[in-house]
Amino acid sequence: MSFHRPHIALPQESCAAFLCEIAIRNPDRTALVFEGATITYGALARQVDGAKARLTGLGLGPGNRIGIALPTGPDYVVQAIAALDLGAVVVPLYDSAPAAEMRAKCSAAQVDAMIVEPTAVDRRRGELALLSGPPQLLSSGERLAGTLPQTIPAPKPDDLAFLPFSSGTTGEPKLILLSHRNVLASRLLFAQATALRATSVLVHFLPLSHVYGWMALTAALGVGAQIVLHARYHFEQVVADIERFRATSVFAVSQTIIDLERADSRVAKKLESLQWVNTGSAPLAPAIMRNVAERYGFAITTGYGLTEAAPVTHSAVELPELIDVEAVGYAAADTVLRLVDPDDPERPTPTGEPGELIVSGPQVSTGYSHADGRLDRSSWLSDGGFRTGDLVECDSLGRYRIVGRLKNIIKYKGYSVAPAELEALLGSHPGILDCVVVGRADPEAGEIPTAFVVPRQKAHLTSDQVIAYVRERVAPQRRVRDVVFVDQIPRSSAGKVLTRELLEQV
Repeated sequence: MSFHRPHIALPQESCAAFLCEIAIRNPDRTALVFEGATITYGALARQVDGAKARLTGLGLGPGNRIGIALPTGPDYVVQAIAALDLGAVVVPLYDSAPAAEMRAKCSAAQVDAMIVEPTAVDRRRGELALLSGPPQLLSSGERLAGTLPQTIPAPKPDDLAFLPFSSGTTGEPKLILLSHRNVLASRLLFAQATALRATSVLVHFLPLSHVYGWMALTAALGVGAQIVLHARYHFEQVVADIERFRATSVFAVSQTIIDLERADSRVAKKLESLQWVNTGSAPLAPAIMRNVAERYGFAITTGYGLTEAAPVTHSAVELPELIDVEAVGYAAADTVLRLVDPDDPERPTPTGEPGELIVSGPQVSTGYSHADGRLDRSSWLSDGGFRTGDLVECDSLGRYRIVGRLKNIIKYKGYSVAPAELEALLGSHPGILDCVVVGRADPEAGEIPTAFVVPRQKAHLTSDQVIAYVRERVAPQRRVRDVVFVDQIPRSSAGKVLTRELLEQV
Protein backbone atom coordinates (compact mmCIF):
# COMPACT_ATOMS: atom_id res chain seq x y z
CA MET A 1 0.00 0.00 0.00
CA SER A 2 1.24 3.51 -0.80
CA PHE A 3 -0.10 7.03 -0.49
CA HIS A 4 0.34 10.25 -2.45
CA ARG A 5 -1.31 13.61 -1.94
CA PRO A 6 -2.86 15.31 -4.98
CA HIS A 7 -1.35 18.42 -6.58
CA ILE A 8 -2.54 21.82 -5.32
CA ALA A 9 -2.76 24.72 -7.77
CA LEU A 10 -1.43 27.89 -6.14
CA PRO A 11 -3.37 31.10 -6.80
CA GLN A 12 -1.26 34.10 -7.80
CA GLU A 13 -2.12 36.24 -4.79
CA SER A 14 -0.92 37.51 -1.44
CA CYS A 15 -0.71 35.03 1.43
CA ALA A 16 -3.25 37.25 3.26
CA ALA A 17 -5.88 37.49 0.49
CA PHE A 18 -7.93 34.58 1.83
CA LEU A 19 -9.58 36.60 4.63
CA CYS A 20 -11.31 39.05 2.33
CA GLU A 21 -12.63 36.22 0.16
CA ILE A 22 -14.12 34.29 3.10
CA ALA A 23 -15.51 37.46 4.73
CA ILE A 24 -17.43 38.24 1.54
CA ARG A 25 -18.85 34.72 1.25
CA ASN A 26 -19.54 34.08 4.96
CA PRO A 27 -19.40 37.34 6.93
CA ASP A 28 -21.43 36.02 9.88
CA ARG A 29 -19.52 32.77 10.37
CA THR A 30 -17.50 32.64 13.60
CA ALA A 31 -13.79 32.96 12.97
CA LEU A 32 -12.29 33.38 16.44
CA VAL A 33 -13.41 32.84 20.01
CA PHE A 34 -11.10 34.41 22.58
CA GLU A 35 -11.65 34.87 26.30
CA GLY A 36 -15.41 34.81 25.91
CA ALA A 37 -15.60 37.15 22.91
CA THR A 38 -16.64 36.00 19.44
CA ILE A 39 -15.30 37.54 16.23
CA THR A 40 -16.94 36.75 12.90
CA TYR A 41 -15.09 36.60 9.60
CA GLY A 42 -16.76 39.86 8.57
CA ALA A 43 -15.73 41.62 11.78
CA LEU A 44 -12.18 40.25 11.52
CA ALA A 45 -11.87 41.61 7.98
CA ARG A 46 -13.10 45.04 9.12
CA GLN A 47 -10.54 45.09 11.93
CA VAL A 48 -7.81 44.22 9.43
CA ASP A 49 -8.93 47.07 7.15
CA GLY A 50 -8.76 49.45 10.13
CA ALA A 51 -5.24 48.29 10.95
CA LYS A 52 -4.22 48.70 7.31
CA ALA A 53 -5.58 52.26 7.26
CA ARG A 54 -3.59 53.05 10.39
CA LEU A 55 -0.35 51.62 9.01
CA THR A 56 -0.67 53.46 5.70
CA GLY A 57 -1.53 56.65 7.57
CA LEU A 58 1.78 56.31 9.40
CA GLY A 59 3.62 55.91 6.12
CA LEU A 60 4.17 52.17 6.39
CA GLY A 61 3.60 49.85 3.48
CA PRO A 62 5.34 47.70 0.87
CA GLY A 63 8.83 46.60 1.88
CA ASN A 64 8.74 48.05 5.41
CA ARG A 65 9.75 45.55 8.07
CA ILE A 66 7.25 45.41 10.90
CA GLY A 67 8.09 43.51 14.06
CA ILE A 68 5.10 42.04 15.87
CA ALA A 69 5.80 41.49 19.56
CA LEU A 70 2.32 40.66 20.78
CA PRO A 71 1.00 37.75 22.82
CA THR A 72 -1.14 35.17 21.06
CA GLY A 73 -4.61 36.64 20.57
CA PRO A 74 -6.86 38.38 18.02
CA ASP A 75 -4.65 41.50 17.96
CA TYR A 76 -1.74 39.45 16.68
CA VAL A 77 -3.93 37.99 13.90
CA VAL A 78 -5.25 41.41 12.87
CA GLN A 79 -1.91 43.22 12.85
CA ALA A 80 -0.03 40.45 11.01
CA ILE A 81 -2.64 40.01 8.28
CA ALA A 82 -2.90 43.79 7.84
CA ALA A 83 0.87 44.15 7.43
CA LEU A 84 1.08 41.25 4.98
CA ASP A 85 -1.83 42.51 2.89
CA LEU A 86 -0.11 45.90 2.56
CA GLY A 87 3.05 44.25 1.27
CA ALA A 88 5.02 44.92 4.45
CA VAL A 89 7.32 42.22 5.83
CA VAL A 90 6.38 40.64 9.17
CA VAL A 91 9.20 39.92 11.63
CA PRO A 92 7.74 37.63 14.33
CA LEU A 93 9.07 38.45 17.80
CA TYR A 94 8.23 36.89 21.15
CA ASP A 95 6.53 39.48 23.34
CA SER A 96 8.30 38.04 26.38
CA ALA A 97 11.80 38.38 24.87
CA PRO A 98 14.26 40.18 27.17
CA ALA A 99 15.65 43.58 26.20
CA ALA A 100 19.00 42.33 24.85
CA GLU A 101 17.35 39.75 22.61
CA MET A 102 14.80 42.24 21.32
CA ARG A 103 17.51 44.77 20.47
CA ALA A 104 19.60 42.14 18.71
CA LYS A 105 16.70 40.87 16.61
CA CYS A 106 15.36 44.31 15.69
CA SER A 107 18.86 45.31 14.63
CA ALA A 108 19.49 42.11 12.63
CA ALA A 109 16.13 42.32 10.85
CA GLN A 110 16.39 46.10 10.34
CA VAL A 111 12.90 46.56 11.75
CA ASP A 112 11.22 49.84 10.75
CA ALA A 113 8.31 49.63 13.20
CA MET A 114 7.30 47.34 16.03
CA ILE A 115 3.78 46.67 17.30
CA VAL A 116 3.49 45.94 21.02
CA GLU A 117 0.82 45.88 23.70
CA PRO A 118 -0.20 49.29 25.09
CA THR A 119 1.40 48.51 28.46
CA ALA A 120 4.74 47.65 26.80
CA VAL A 121 5.22 50.79 24.66
CA ASP A 122 7.24 52.87 27.14
CA ARG A 123 9.36 49.94 28.30
CA ARG A 124 10.22 48.79 24.79
CA ARG A 125 10.89 52.37 23.64
CA GLY A 126 13.46 52.74 26.40
CA GLU A 127 15.06 49.38 25.60
CA LEU A 128 15.31 50.09 21.86
CA ALA A 129 16.52 53.68 22.26
CA LEU A 130 20.05 52.28 22.47
CA LEU A 131 19.83 51.22 18.83
CA SER A 132 21.06 53.37 15.98
CA GLY A 133 17.83 54.35 14.22
CA PRO A 134 15.39 52.60 16.61
CA PRO A 135 12.10 51.32 15.16
CA GLN A 136 8.88 53.25 15.47
CA LEU A 137 6.85 51.89 18.40
CA LEU A 138 3.14 51.29 17.77
CA SER A 139 0.54 50.30 20.32
CA SER A 140 -1.81 47.52 19.22
CA GLY A 141 -4.56 49.14 21.26
CA GLU A 142 -4.50 52.45 19.40
CA ARG A 143 -7.14 52.93 16.73
CA LEU A 144 -6.66 55.92 14.39
CA ALA A 145 -9.42 57.28 12.22
CA GLY A 146 -8.65 56.97 8.56
CA THR A 147 -9.58 55.31 5.32
CA LEU A 148 -7.65 53.06 3.04
CA PRO A 149 -6.38 54.43 -0.26
CA GLN A 150 -8.57 53.49 -3.20
CA THR A 151 -5.89 51.25 -4.67
CA ILE A 152 -3.23 49.35 -2.82
CA PRO A 153 -0.99 47.23 -5.06
CA ALA A 154 -1.25 43.59 -4.06
CA PRO A 155 2.02 41.93 -3.07
CA LYS A 156 3.51 39.70 -5.76
CA PRO A 157 4.06 35.98 -5.06
CA ASP A 158 7.84 36.36 -4.88
CA ASP A 159 7.75 39.42 -2.61
CA LEU A 160 9.12 38.88 0.88
CA ALA A 161 6.37 38.17 3.44
CA PHE A 162 7.99 36.88 6.65
CA LEU A 163 11.45 37.17 8.20
CA PRO A 164 11.45 34.64 11.05
CA PHE A 165 14.64 33.68 12.83
CA SER A 166 16.13 30.20 12.65
CA SER A 167 16.39 28.35 15.94
CA GLY A 168 20.15 28.80 16.01
CA THR A 169 20.77 25.21 17.15
CA THR A 170 23.93 24.97 15.02
CA GLY A 171 25.16 28.57 15.28
CA GLU A 172 23.90 32.12 15.49
CA PRO A 173 20.22 32.53 14.50
CA LYS A 174 19.73 33.64 10.89
CA LEU A 175 16.83 35.37 9.18
CA ILE A 176 14.84 33.05 6.93
CA LEU A 177 13.46 34.53 3.70
CA LEU A 178 9.83 33.44 3.25
CA SER A 179 7.94 34.83 0.28
CA HIS A 180 4.19 35.17 -0.16
CA ARG A 181 4.36 32.08 -2.40
CA ASN A 182 6.15 30.09 0.34
CA VAL A 183 3.61 31.04 3.01
CA LEU A 184 0.55 30.63 0.77
CA ALA A 185 1.78 27.21 -0.39
CA SER A 186 2.46 26.04 3.15
CA ARG A 187 -0.99 27.14 4.33
CA LEU A 188 -2.73 25.18 1.57
CA LEU A 189 -0.49 22.14 2.00
CA PHE A 190 -1.03 22.28 5.77
CA ALA A 191 -4.82 22.38 5.43
CA GLN A 192 -4.83 19.47 3.00
CA ALA A 193 -2.38 17.35 5.02
CA THR A 194 -4.35 17.81 8.26
CA ALA A 195 -7.83 17.49 6.67
CA LEU A 196 -9.03 20.90 7.85
CA ARG A 197 -12.39 21.95 6.47
CA ALA A 198 -15.10 24.56 7.07
CA THR A 199 -16.82 22.33 9.63
CA SER A 200 -13.63 21.95 11.71
CA VAL A 201 -13.45 23.47 15.19
CA LEU A 202 -9.88 23.99 16.36
CA VAL A 203 -8.75 24.68 19.93
CA HIS A 204 -5.51 26.56 19.34
CA PHE A 205 -2.87 27.47 21.92
CA LEU A 206 0.39 27.43 19.94
CA PRO A 207 2.26 30.77 19.97
CA LEU A 208 1.50 32.80 16.84
CA SER A 209 5.07 34.13 16.84
CA HIS A 210 6.17 30.60 15.94
CA VAL A 211 5.67 29.48 12.34
CA TYR A 212 3.88 26.28 13.43
CA GLY A 213 1.35 28.26 15.43
CA TRP A 214 0.82 30.86 12.70
CA MET A 215 0.38 28.31 9.92
CA ALA A 216 -2.00 26.12 11.93
CA LEU A 217 -4.17 29.16 12.64
CA THR A 218 -4.21 30.55 9.09
CA ALA A 219 -4.72 27.09 7.58
CA ALA A 220 -7.89 26.82 9.65
CA LEU A 221 -9.00 30.39 8.86
CA GLY A 222 -8.30 29.77 5.18
CA VAL A 223 -10.94 27.02 4.99
CA GLY A 224 -13.48 28.96 7.06
CA ALA A 225 -13.12 26.91 10.25
CA GLN A 226 -13.84 28.12 13.78
CA ILE A 227 -10.88 28.67 16.09
CA VAL A 228 -11.03 28.80 19.87
CA LEU A 229 -7.86 30.75 20.59
CA HIS A 230 -5.90 30.55 23.85
CA ALA A 231 -3.23 33.05 24.87
CA ARG A 232 -1.15 30.22 26.36
CA TYR A 233 -1.35 26.53 27.09
CA HIS A 234 -3.29 25.36 30.15
CA PHE A 235 -4.35 21.73 29.93
CA GLU A 236 -7.50 22.09 32.02
CA GLN A 237 -8.74 25.04 29.94
CA VAL A 238 -7.98 23.21 26.72
CA VAL A 239 -10.04 20.23 27.87
CA ALA A 240 -12.90 22.51 28.98
CA ASP A 241 -13.04 24.27 25.62
CA ILE A 242 -12.84 21.05 23.63
CA GLU A 243 -15.93 19.90 25.51
CA ARG A 244 -17.75 23.25 25.35
CA PHE A 245 -17.21 23.95 21.64
CA ARG A 246 -17.26 20.31 20.46
CA ALA A 247 -13.81 20.77 18.99
CA THR A 248 -12.72 18.37 16.26
CA SER A 249 -9.01 19.14 16.06
CA VAL A 250 -6.01 20.14 18.15
CA PHE A 251 -2.49 20.95 17.02
CA ALA A 252 -0.53 19.90 20.06
CA VAL A 253 2.94 19.85 21.55
CA SER A 254 4.56 16.95 23.37
CA GLN A 255 3.43 18.22 26.75
CA THR A 256 -0.21 17.92 25.64
CA ILE A 257 0.19 14.19 25.00
CA ILE A 258 1.94 13.75 28.34
CA ASP A 259 -0.88 15.61 30.10
CA LEU A 260 -3.42 13.35 28.38
CA GLU A 261 -1.48 10.33 29.59
CA ARG A 262 -1.55 11.65 33.17
CA ALA A 263 -5.20 12.77 33.16
CA ASP A 264 -7.80 10.88 35.13
CA SER A 265 -10.52 8.79 33.51
CA ARG A 266 -13.11 11.60 33.60
CA VAL A 267 -11.27 13.54 30.90
CA ALA A 268 -12.02 11.01 28.14
CA LYS A 269 -15.74 11.83 28.24
CA LYS A 270 -14.99 15.52 27.66
CA LEU A 271 -12.97 14.81 24.51
CA GLU A 272 -15.51 12.71 22.61
CA SER A 273 -15.83 15.28 19.80
CA LEU A 274 -12.12 15.15 18.93
CA GLN A 275 -11.33 13.41 15.65
CA TRP A 276 -7.56 13.73 15.86
CA VAL A 277 -4.65 15.41 17.59
CA ASN A 278 -1.59 16.34 15.58
CA THR A 279 1.79 16.89 17.15
CA GLY A 280 4.99 17.79 15.39
CA SER A 281 7.15 20.00 17.57
CA ALA A 282 9.34 17.37 19.23
CA PRO A 283 9.63 13.56 19.34
CA LEU A 284 7.81 11.63 22.03
CA ALA A 285 7.94 7.99 23.06
CA PRO A 286 5.76 5.94 20.65
CA ALA A 287 4.38 3.87 23.53
CA ILE A 288 2.89 7.00 25.13
CA MET A 289 1.26 8.07 21.87
CA ARG A 290 -0.21 4.62 21.33
CA ASN A 291 -1.52 4.49 24.89
CA VAL A 292 -3.21 7.88 24.56
CA ALA A 293 -4.76 7.05 21.17
CA GLU A 294 -6.17 3.77 22.48
CA ARG A 295 -7.40 5.31 25.72
CA TYR A 296 -9.23 8.25 24.15
CA GLY A 297 -10.28 6.74 20.83
CA PHE A 298 -9.00 9.45 18.48
CA ALA A 299 -6.11 9.39 16.05
CA ILE A 300 -2.79 10.89 17.07
CA THR A 301 -0.74 11.88 14.07
CA THR A 302 2.79 13.19 13.92
CA GLY A 303 4.07 15.70 11.40
CA TYR A 304 7.40 17.24 10.57
CA GLY A 305 8.40 20.64 9.38
CA LEU A 306 10.95 23.39 9.70
CA THR A 307 10.82 27.15 9.57
CA GLU A 308 12.73 27.07 6.29
CA ALA A 309 9.65 25.38 4.77
CA ALA A 310 7.09 27.65 6.47
CA PRO A 311 6.93 24.91 8.05
CA VAL A 312 5.08 21.89 6.62
CA THR A 313 6.83 19.13 4.67
CA HIS A 314 5.34 15.91 6.14
CA SER A 315 2.21 14.81 7.92
CA ALA A 316 0.52 11.54 8.77
CA VAL A 317 -2.88 10.70 7.30
CA GLU A 318 -6.22 9.93 8.87
CA LEU A 319 -6.29 6.36 7.54
CA PRO A 320 -5.72 4.14 10.61
CA GLU A 321 -3.87 1.50 8.60
CA LEU A 322 -1.30 4.10 7.51
CA ILE A 323 -0.72 5.82 10.85
CA ASP A 324 2.56 4.94 12.52
CA VAL A 325 3.34 6.99 15.61
CA GLU A 326 7.05 6.39 15.06
CA ALA A 327 6.88 8.04 11.63
CA VAL A 328 6.18 11.63 10.55
CA GLY A 329 4.06 10.36 7.69
CA TYR A 330 4.08 11.22 4.03
CA ALA A 331 5.31 14.15 2.00
CA ALA A 332 3.01 17.15 1.74
CA ALA A 333 1.57 17.74 -1.73
CA ASP A 334 4.03 18.96 -4.37
CA THR A 335 6.92 18.31 -1.98
CA VAL A 336 9.94 16.34 -3.18
CA LEU A 337 11.93 14.42 -0.57
CA ARG A 338 15.33 12.83 -1.08
CA LEU A 339 17.69 10.97 1.25
CA VAL A 340 21.36 11.55 0.51
CA ASP A 341 24.80 10.77 1.87
CA PRO A 342 25.52 13.60 4.38
CA ASP A 343 29.14 13.70 3.22
CA ASP A 344 28.18 13.74 -0.46
CA PRO A 345 24.68 15.24 -0.93
CA GLU A 346 24.81 14.55 -4.66
CA ARG A 347 24.77 10.81 -3.92
CA PRO A 348 21.40 9.24 -2.93
CA THR A 349 21.49 6.67 -0.15
CA PRO A 350 20.63 3.08 -1.09
CA THR A 351 17.00 2.03 -0.63
CA GLY A 352 16.24 1.19 2.98
CA GLU A 353 19.21 3.05 4.43
CA PRO A 354 18.96 6.31 6.38
CA GLY A 355 20.29 9.52 4.90
CA GLU A 356 20.15 13.28 5.27
CA LEU A 357 16.74 14.62 4.28
CA ILE A 358 16.64 17.06 1.36
CA VAL A 359 13.38 18.96 0.85
CA SER A 360 12.15 20.81 -2.25
CA GLY A 361 8.79 22.41 -2.90
CA PRO A 362 6.88 25.67 -3.30
CA GLN A 363 6.96 26.26 0.46
CA VAL A 364 10.75 26.06 0.78
CA SER A 365 12.66 29.28 1.42
CA THR A 366 15.28 30.49 -1.03
CA GLY A 367 17.90 31.27 1.61
CA TYR A 368 19.00 32.97 4.80
CA SER A 369 19.75 36.64 5.21
CA HIS A 370 22.51 37.83 7.50
CA ALA A 371 22.29 41.07 9.47
CA ASP A 372 24.40 42.82 6.84
CA GLY A 373 22.00 41.78 4.08
CA ARG A 374 24.18 38.99 2.63
CA LEU A 375 22.27 36.06 1.11
CA ASP A 376 23.35 32.72 2.56
CA ARG A 377 22.52 29.60 0.54
CA SER A 378 25.09 27.29 2.12
CA SER A 379 22.34 24.89 3.25
CA TRP A 380 20.75 24.74 -0.20
CA LEU A 381 21.82 22.53 -3.10
CA SER A 382 22.19 23.92 -6.60
CA ASP A 383 18.72 22.62 -7.57
CA GLY A 384 17.06 24.48 -4.67
CA GLY A 385 16.77 21.50 -2.33
CA PHE A 386 17.22 22.37 1.35
CA ARG A 387 19.57 20.31 3.50
CA THR A 388 17.61 19.76 6.70
CA GLY A 389 20.47 18.29 8.74
CA ASP A 390 18.13 15.51 9.90
CA LEU A 391 18.97 11.84 9.48
CA VAL A 392 15.85 10.11 8.14
CA GLU A 393 14.78 6.71 6.88
CA CYS A 394 11.82 5.70 4.70
CA ASP A 395 9.88 2.47 5.22
CA SER A 396 8.34 0.16 2.62
CA LEU A 397 5.05 2.10 2.70
CA GLY A 398 6.74 5.42 1.92
CA ARG A 399 6.53 6.82 5.46
CA TYR A 400 9.43 8.80 6.85
CA ARG A 401 10.94 8.40 10.31
CA ILE A 402 13.40 10.78 11.95
CA VAL A 403 16.45 8.82 13.12
CA GLY A 404 18.45 11.71 14.52
CA ARG A 405 19.87 15.16 14.04
CA LEU A 406 23.24 15.10 12.30
CA LYS A 407 24.53 18.02 14.36
CA ASN A 408 23.20 16.48 17.58
CA ILE A 409 24.95 13.15 17.33
CA ILE A 410 26.70 12.42 20.63
CA LYS A 411 30.38 11.53 20.28
CA TYR A 412 31.32 9.09 23.07
CA LYS A 413 34.97 8.01 22.93
CA GLY A 414 34.89 8.38 19.16
CA TYR A 415 31.63 6.46 18.72
CA SER A 416 28.52 8.13 17.28
CA VAL A 417 25.44 7.80 19.50
CA ALA A 418 22.03 8.87 18.16
CA PRO A 419 19.86 10.37 20.94
CA ALA A 420 16.65 9.57 19.05
CA GLU A 421 17.41 5.83 19.14
CA LEU A 422 17.97 5.84 22.89
CA GLU A 423 14.93 8.05 23.53
CA ALA A 424 12.70 5.63 21.61
CA LEU A 425 14.11 2.73 23.61
CA LEU A 426 13.68 4.46 26.95
CA GLY A 427 10.16 5.45 25.97
CA SER A 428 9.26 1.77 25.73
CA HIS A 429 10.08 1.24 29.43
CA PRO A 430 6.79 0.85 31.36
CA GLY A 431 8.08 3.02 34.19
CA ILE A 432 9.15 5.99 32.06
CA LEU A 433 6.71 8.73 31.13
CA ASP A 434 9.01 11.12 29.26
CA CYS A 435 12.70 11.36 28.50
CA VAL A 436 15.42 13.04 26.46
CA VAL A 437 19.03 12.03 25.89
CA VAL A 438 21.70 14.73 25.80
CA GLY A 439 25.45 14.69 25.34
CA ARG A 440 27.14 16.10 28.46
CA ALA A 441 30.71 17.36 28.01
CA ASP A 442 33.39 15.15 29.56
CA PRO A 443 37.18 15.71 29.41
CA GLU A 444 37.98 12.02 28.85
CA ALA A 445 35.04 10.62 26.86
CA GLY A 446 34.26 13.77 24.88
CA GLU A 447 30.54 13.51 25.66
CA ILE A 448 28.57 11.36 28.09
CA PRO A 449 25.16 10.14 26.81
CA THR A 450 22.95 11.31 29.67
CA ALA A 451 19.27 10.38 29.97
CA PHE A 452 16.95 12.87 31.66
CA VAL A 453 13.97 10.80 32.76
CA VAL A 454 10.48 11.62 34.04
CA PRO A 455 9.32 8.44 35.83
CA ARG A 456 5.71 7.40 36.07
CA GLN A 457 4.09 7.74 39.44
CA LYS A 458 4.89 4.85 41.77
CA ALA A 459 7.48 3.47 39.34
CA HIS A 460 10.30 3.66 41.94
CA LEU A 461 12.99 3.59 39.27
CA THR A 462 16.70 3.75 39.99
CA SER A 463 19.49 4.94 37.72
CA ASP A 464 20.98 1.46 37.65
CA GLN A 465 17.68 -0.03 36.47
CA VAL A 466 17.41 2.45 33.62
CA ILE A 467 21.03 1.92 32.56
CA ALA A 468 20.57 -1.85 32.70
CA TYR A 469 17.40 -1.66 30.59
CA VAL A 470 19.33 0.09 27.82
CA ARG A 471 22.46 -2.05 28.24
CA GLU A 472 20.48 -5.22 27.51
CA ARG A 473 19.16 -3.82 24.21
CA VAL A 474 21.93 -1.90 22.44
CA ALA A 475 25.56 -2.34 21.48
CA PRO A 476 28.08 -1.38 24.19
CA GLN A 477 29.22 1.82 22.48
CA ARG A 478 25.66 3.16 22.27
CA ARG A 479 24.61 2.86 25.90
CA VAL A 480 23.28 5.51 28.28
CA ARG A 481 26.04 6.29 30.77
CA ASP A 482 24.22 8.48 33.28
CA VAL A 483 20.62 9.07 34.35
CA VAL A 484 19.10 12.19 35.89
CA PHE A 485 15.53 12.04 37.21
CA VAL A 486 13.47 15.21 36.68
CA ASP A 487 9.87 16.21 37.32
CA GLN A 488 9.39 17.25 33.70
CA ILE A 489 11.35 17.87 30.52
CA PRO A 490 11.56 21.65 30.00
CA ARG A 491 10.25 22.64 26.60
CA SER A 492 9.65 25.95 24.86
CA SER A 493 6.12 27.15 24.11
CA ALA A 494 6.60 25.63 20.64
CA GLY A 495 7.56 22.26 22.12
CA LYS A 496 11.34 22.20 21.64
CA VAL A 497 13.42 20.67 24.41
CA LEU A 498 15.38 23.30 26.35
CA THR A 499 18.65 21.40 26.57
CA ARG A 500 20.50 24.14 28.41
CA GLU A 501 18.01 24.11 31.28
CA LEU A 502 18.39 20.36 31.59
CA LEU A 503 22.17 20.49 31.76
CA GLU A 504 21.99 23.11 34.49
CA GLN A 505 20.34 20.48 36.70
CA VAL A 506 23.38 18.20 36.64
